[in-house]
Amino acid sequence: MKDRQGTAEVDGRLGRTWVGFAIAVVGAALAAGLRVALADVFHGFPFSTFMPVVVLATIVGGPWPGALACLLGGLSAWYIGMPPAWAWTGKSPGSAIGIVIFGLTSAGIIAAVRWMQSLLARSREERATIAALLDKQQRISQDLQAALARLEVAVTAGALGVWEWDLATDAMMYSPKAKEIYGFGPDDRVTLKAVSHATHPEDLGRTTELARRALDPGIRAKEPYEFRIRRLNDGEERWLQAHGEAIFDHVGRPQRYIGTIQDITASKAAALAVLESELRLRLAIDAGRMAVWSYDVQRQEIIGSPELYRLLGFDPARRPSFEQMRAGYPPGEEERVQAAGREALERGERFFEVEYRYGRADGAERWLMMRAEIVLDDAGQPRRVVGVVIDVTERRQAEERQQILTAELTHRVKNILAVVQSIADITLRRSADLPTARQALAGRLSALAKAHDLLFAGGAERSPLRRIVDEATLSFGPDIQARVQRSGPDVFTPGRLTTPLSMVLHELIVNAIKYGALSNEEGRVDIGWSVEGGLLTLTWTEQGGPPVTPPTRQGFGSVLLQRSLARDLGGRVEIAYPETGVRCEITVGLGES
Repeated sequence: MKDRQGTAEVDGRLGRTWVGFAIAVVGAALAAGLRVALADVFHGFPFSTFMPVVVLATIVGGPWPGALACLLGGLSAWYIGMPPAWAWTGKSPGSAIGIVIFGLTSAGIIAAVRWMQSLLARSREERATIAALLDKQQRISQDLQAALARLEVAVTAGALGVWEWDLATDAMMYSPKAKEIYGFGPDDRVTLKAVSHATHPEDLGRTTELARRALDPGIRAKEPYEFRIRRLNDGEERWLQAHGEAIFDHVGRPQRYIGTIQDITASKAAALAVLESELRLRLAIDAGRMAVWSYDVQRQEIIGSPELYRLLGFDPARRPSFEQMRAGYPPGEEERVQAAGREALERGERFFEVEYRYGRADGAERWLMMRAEIVLDDAGQPRRVVGVVIDVTERRQAEERQQILTAELTHRVKNILAVVQSIADITLRRSADLPTARQALAGRLSALAKAHDLLFAGGAERSPLRRIVDEATLSFGPDIQARVQRSGPDVFTPGRLTTPLSMVLHELIVNAIKYGALSNEEGRVDIGWSVEGGLLTLTWTEQGGPPVTPPTRQGFGSVLLQRSLARDLGGRVEIAYPETGVRCEITVGLGES
């Protein structure tokens, strides 16, 4: 609009100038015509009669047409006032003066025309410049309107609140959305104090410092920031994200601080939930000692977590190559893992699980369990495999130990049944009557049961020899136990010796009670043991009993000693029958069978 007004003013001024020049020229022409027409009536033509033309030309066209009218009128009045005889004859001075006047008039007119031409040219340039400026202003206006429209869409779509802080007046301007975010009413007046009051106390110091940095001419910070507020209408705590920029004058003084705010509470809560979920997942992975990995089938590249590299025996901070990781598979194990994946796809499944052996980079062999998912491409071909690896070496070792223990238990149960069968057979064959046989069988089975209690109390591997001796005497009462002396170092016998030693000691005590040192009130028994060179030597010595004579037949105890210790366990048994009391020496190796 302003450019159009400027163009109209230039056009009007140019038109008035032309009219002024026309008035000046036409006035001079009329004056000359009147002199010719009224030559006989008026002998003079004063300049004052030409003044209306000068005034009119000046008013209409401006100073230049007025000056031209004055020049032409003065010359015309001077010329017209000359004698007629001088005016139009070539022989009088008037002729020369007339020629001069005509020349000056012509020159003035030509100069005026040229000036008008230059004025017209400048007018055209001004018009072109004004038109260009007008077009540029129109384009800028259109771009500004489009930018404002986009900004309005962005502000609306992003739920942004717009704010402005006038530093000169300390006035705050908040858009309706900004007021809604803070909890102001639509008609409430926003003040800096109210905004500061709404800011969370723990974040107020930080936001104040950020504002100071933004208003500092040497810093002019513009980075976005997040902070919390407590809404003024309901006290609800919300998370906001703010963008601000300070506007400075020509000398660098801050004038205004403008920006936007956005409520990001929902996204903040979602991010926190994801973080907590990732933390729980990380804790679960760490607790389960799981290593996460991903395998690109096309590029044959494995990307794993540091835990994977540590699990495979590599430096967790350095990523090994695919070939380095493959080198740890023992022969046939990698093919077995690949076969598990192919079999899953053939069944129409994408998940599979397999356990395999792996040789770590440090030489240790471990058992690993892989759980994986096969990711297919659009053509249904494997594109990627992702999963976890868990070290199950301890579990596999425990299972192997359990299998060994089960086999050992089976073997021992069979042996126990054989022992029970032998005990029953020998007891029934060598007892004169059934009650005696029943009592002997019960005692021997009780000793066998206690031996197995000791066996499993020691983990089915080792039993303390001192406890075997104590348990053998305990069932005969405190009087008998007090008359049995025990001496020797702390020795743990292998499980294969627990049952035979318990049974042998039981039989020796029974025989001592029936026929030997424990059959009276004064006798006693010494049990001693020692270990040398991996051999256990246990000595049984009776003293203070009735005189001893060698037996005429082999009893159960003798059979047990010879069969269990000497033949089955490779031990050595020596029994002597001096008159002072029975002496038995048992020697057996402590190595595991």
